[in-house]
Amino acid sequence: TYDPSIGNELVAQTSFNTYETAVLKLGHIVDEKTLVYVSGGAALGQITRTDSKPSSLGIYDGLFYSPFTSSDSNNLAVGYALGAGIEHKLDLHWALRLNFEFLTFNNFKTNITNGRSSGDCSYYNDCPRSFKQENSIQLSNLSVGLTYGF
Repeated sequence: TYDPSIGNELVAQTSFNTYETAVLKLGHIVDEKTLVYVSGGAALGQITRTDSKPSSLGIYDGLFYSPFTSSDSNNLAVGYALGAGIEHKLDLHWALRLNFEFLTFNNFKTNITNGRSSGDCSYYNDCPRSFKQENSIQLSNLSVGLTYGF
């Protein structure tokens, strides 16, 4: 909670850096050149959580400027992926594909400690504070591709 008398606000940012999926596809051949499919499987995501004070000068508490503090948490989140798509062969080697993918990472948890790590923190109102946060992240991806088969 933010208390303007001591300036204890934090700026929180969650970055979704990268993800990988391992999926199984189940499809139906519409004609000799077209495949329609659904997919499902596991997803792993690299997520960075950053919590910091909003000014590099620190926050004024009425007597002193509290030093700028920042805390990062890098985590690997586990989730699932669902999708659907279509592939159409253009000739013997080339195919055009359209794929939609939905990913969700439920109950992603972070533990953050923010504040001075040592020394007298009574003047700064910046004693170490820790909190836990739980989020869910969902994203959708639509891709179009041209593939070459040997």
